[in-house]
Amino acid sequence: MDVFIVSTEEEKEVWATRALLRVKRKSKKQNRECTISLLDIPTPDVCPVLKIRLDYNNFEQRRSGLPSLDRKDNTKGYIPGNVWTISVWANDLKGRRPLEEFLREITASHWGEEYRMNVPINFPQL
Repeated sequence: MDVFIVSTEEEKEVWATRALLRVKRKSKKQNRECTISLLDIPTPDVCPVLKIRLDYNNFEQRRSGLPSLDRKDNTKGYIPGNVWTISVWANDLKGRRPLEEFLREITASHWGEEYRMNVPINFPQL
């Protein structure tokens, strides 16, 4: 029997607080801009890239459904509008590629090569 655990708002807030502290420390070490606040960190139930449920309650294991705070444009810092919460798995797949390139790769791998070359990718604003 599959059991899907839905994270509570409290678990999401705890995760977002920890994520914010991590990126502030990381940004300071790397001399990268970090002006986001808790209000800038989205906490969706599902990864917007891979459509898998995000588990905000598990801090122990590195699993595919763990949330990861990511910069959409890696040339910019952690600034409002440039962060989104995706799964660790999606973040690992994205690596340091530009968001547009990554989304085209994901779409092409799912829908076929013609999407990579001919179809504009219009994802909703996150």
